[in-house]
Amino acid sequence: MYNNDLFSLLKQVAVNAVRSSKPCDWCYGYVKGIDPLNVSLAEKLEIDEDFIEFGSRKIEGLEVGDKLILLRKAGGQLFLLIDVIKAKK
Repeated sequence: MYNNDLFSLLKQVAVNAVRSSKPCDWCYGYVKGIDPLNVSLAEKLEIDEDFIEFGSRKIEGLEVGDKLILLRKAGGQLFLLIDVIKAKK
């Protein structure tokens, strides 16, 4: 009986450790401004282009209202742009 409780406790500690380390995760952002670029994240946080890695993607053509699919680096300080979903007109 005690072994099962200990196993459950250790399992919960491991799960909590992974969650608290915030491994990379994806999120949506919405373009709120273009010049300078301002993106509102689902977590009610606004970031600018200094926090976004664009890779080979060009930021030209973005419009206010576009939805960005972003990959958040562990720790949440840097985002990689994965794709853009254009706003419906």
